[in-house]
Amino acid sequence: MHAKLRKKQYSKAKNQEKSQKLIIFYKKNNILYLFLRNLDSFVNFAGKVQYNTLLGMKIQEVMKLQRKALGITQQDLADMSEIAISTIKKIESGKGNPSLSTVEKIMDILGMEVKYEIRQTV
Repeated sequence: MHAKLRKKQYSKAKNQEKSQKLIIFYKKNNILYLFLRNLDSFVNFAGKVQYNTLLGMKIQEVMKLQRKALGITQQDLADMSEIAISTIKKIESGKGNPSLSTVEKIMDILGMEVKYEIRQTV
C-alpha cells in the first residue's frame, strides 16, 4: 500500500513539474508572438529608447518601459530570467544595485543590447 501511495505522489510531482515547464514554455512563446505581432511598435520604441538614453534616461526606466511595451509582467520577466521578482522590483524602482551580468540577462530577454563605455575624466 505504501508503495502505491509513493508512486502516486511521485507521479503527481512529475505532472506538476511538467505543468510548470509548459507554463514557462507558453510564456516564452507568447512573448515571442507579442514581439513579432508588434514589431513596428518595437522598432519605433527602440529608436526612442536610444534617443532618450542619450538624454539621461536611467537603465531601470528603459527596462521598465521595454517590459511594458512588450506586455511582459514583472513575474514573467522573473520567470524567464530566473531572477527573483523582488530583485526585478528593486531594479525597476531604482533601489537595487544589479550586477552587470544581471542587467545583461534582463536586457537580453527584453531584446535589448547593453553597451559599456569607459572614458577618462580630467
